[in-house]
Amino acid sequence: MLAPKFIALCAFLTAAFAFPAAVEIPQLSAIPANAAHLAHDTERDVLIAYDLAGHILGELPASAGGPALDKRDPGTCANISGDDVQRLPGWNMLSDYAKNNWGDNWDKVDANPSDYPDRGAQLCVSGDIAQVTFDGEPTCNTQSQTSGGTIVGADGTVALSATQGTTTTTTVTVTKASSIAVGVSVAATVSFPEIVDVTSTVTSTVTFTNELSSANTFTTSDTQTQTLTVQSDAGKTCSLTFDVQTCNANGHGSQRMVANGWAWIYYGKKKQGHYKWAINMNVVIPDEEQRATYIDFTTSTSSNTQAQYSAVCQ
Repeated sequence: MLAPKFIALCAFLTAAFAFPAAVEIPQLSAIPANAAHLAHDTERDVLIAYDLAGHILGELPASAGGPALDKRDPGTCANISGDDVQRLPGWNMLSDYAKNNWGDNWDKVDANPSDYPDRGAQLCVSGDIAQVTFDGEPTCNTQSQTSGGTIVGADGTVALSATQGTTTTTTVTVTKASSIAVGVSVAATVSFPEIVDVTSTVTSTVTFTNELSSANTFTTSDTQTQTLTVQSDAGKTCSLTFDVQTCNANGHGSQRMVANGWAWIYYGKKKQGHYKWAINMNVVIPDEEQRATYIDFTTSTSSNTQAQYSAVCQ
């Protein structure tokens, strides 16, 4: 029979050298905003989220949907490719991050893989409103015009219609396209100097197509139609005379676009236990300018203003 002291010693050693219990990974309902990278565990088909220090934040099924990293208005973003990601000013920060964590010699860089539709990357209009600067003062010309005549009725009155205000037409032409997301169209809010009063500004939604020399035209109208009742002798013909001012101005501006989302790195061999890794560009490249690109454009604006109405009867 074993001595009691020997049995106690064995129990102590067993407790001292016992393997620690497996760490339970938190189960997530969404990817945390501070997740710096993801790993796809293909054997269990889960995505594992890590912070910048490499600590596990949790995991969730790879098929689980989730909100985009940056919620934007419809039409203000466009999907980008893995090649686009590598054209970003801050690509070296992403490549260094991958090398330091999993090594180089990856097989592919992707940005919107079909396997992860909610873990993609986009190029979006920045929150800054693009400002248009006129190339000199607008050129304006004012002429007097007369409307068609209307005969005064037996009651000695006639109703004449008058439209007052300004209608402006602007053509926006791309003079320097971005090398990222070539050919896509996005909607942006742009601030223009008021052509009639350049000390004021007006904002409009402009559609940019990211191609050299692509042009889009839009019209804005700030007019009101009024009915003027004129008294005169029955049978006379009354008309309205009014001033029409036409103005033209050329300008230029630049639309800033910012990439956000996930850059996927695929390896031919397992790195740290996984083939597929994703880097959160928003976390690893916090400086937006390192994720930014620009579309330069010119503007050609013309306006038509009708005012100063007066009635003439004869």
